[in-house]
Amino acid sequence: MTIVICGHKVFLLLVLGTKLVRKTPDLRPKLKVIGRCRNALLGVYVFSLALALALAPTNAGIAASVTDNSQYADQAALFSQGKAYQSGDGAPLDLERAAGFFATSALKGHAPSQVYLATLLIGGIAVPQDHAEAAKWLLIAEQADVIESAATARAMLRVILPLLSVEARGLAKAEASAFTPQHDPLSAISALAPSVRHAVALVHNAVPPTHSDLVAKLGIEFCAAPQVEEAPGGGFLVRGYRNADAISPKGSDNEWLNERRIGIALTPLSPDVCGFVALLSEQYPNRDKLDAVIREPSGKHINIAPEGTEIQAALRGQAWEGIVTVDYVRNKGQVYHLVSPVQSDLRILVDGQPLILGGPVDPANEWIVGPPFGHDLVIITASSAGLYTNTRPFEETAATYQPFLQERLDALGGFVRIYWKIINTVPP
Repeated sequence: MTIVICGHKVFLLLVLGTKLVRKTPDLRPKLKVIGRCRNALLGVYVFSLALALALAPTNAGIAASVTDNSQYADQAALFSQGKAYQSGDGAPLDLERAAGFFATSALKGHAPSQVYLATLLIGGIAVPQDHAEAAKWLLIAEQADVIESAATARAMLRVILPLLSVEARGLAKAEASAFTPQHDPLSAISALAPSVRHAVALVHNAVPPTHSDLVAKLGIEFCAAPQVEEAPGGGFLVRGYRNADAISPKGSDNEWLNERRIGIALTPLSPDVCGFVALLSEQYPNRDKLDAVIREPSGKHINIAPEGTEIQAALRGQAWEGIVTVDYVRNKGQVYHLVSPVQSDLRILVDGQPLILGGPVDPANEWIVGPPFGHDLVIITASSAGLYTNTRPFEETAATYQPFLQERLDALGGFVRIYWKIINTVPP
């Protein structure tokens, strides 16, 4: 604390000296020298303050009246994490992540964190230098009930405020007066100053976005809950399927995606195909319950199928027996029953034996890709009683077949296994 009080007085004399020299023509050649001294002292001052803060105990300046408050406990935990990353004691040394924890806690109303954040902003340590933003946080901390933090903030303000223009001082005071603690800092991230926005986002990159977050920020409708994976370079990658026709007019919140480092790999599906994916994901979230693949006769697995591609359904030998059904859902809403459980030559999966459907080994079933092109869906089921017992037309609409399929899956319960795959059919 002694460093702070003594340092700011010497620095203030240099600030006043700079103003005097500017008004005295004969002394103007000395202006650069005084400016360099002022800047050098500022650096020493900030370093000394940072050192003093770093050596202070984590709970320094905590008022006894707030130690039992649960909200304060959350703030103090974030503050402690920031201290750990700042010192490398208990966490990897990472000043930028430390700044993110201090900023997050500051946004929640934690006065010691507000002073720490201001110190980093003054010195440009792990965040871009921003004296105006630092002044705002010091003005906020000055009004806190934490006595030591308020005293430190006042001492620092006497150094920083003279550096700001009248407009910048006015804006900092207005923003400080309007400040209210944020229980969810990420929700307020777009309103943060650029100097602290990235640091806050960095801390929260360890928290995967929720389904509801993604729906709100992307402005889309998922066909099924997306997969959220950690990206190799940090952040997350979101994979899955979305309804191609359900898009918000506002579009995606790209700023939120960038701040959270979220990459998107979503396949657009027609509403009809999307409806089947929603049903199958809800009923059978593990698509490999039936061990099968969709492939070419050569054995190459199919993801993209140009026009003319011949399709096979290959069921590997597995501990399951049942009558097989293969349905093909087109992106325009038609459903083709390629293999029916009521046809004369039933296709039966025998325990431990593979079964190949379509292609040269199954001349009765020749399946060739053609228009209309888009993302189609292949559904394979195997059940002891057959998926259904009454004859259905070879072709019907998705609107008719989807509720029927749901009814049958509900009725069969654990006596059916299922596999499904999206294939992208394209022109040659």
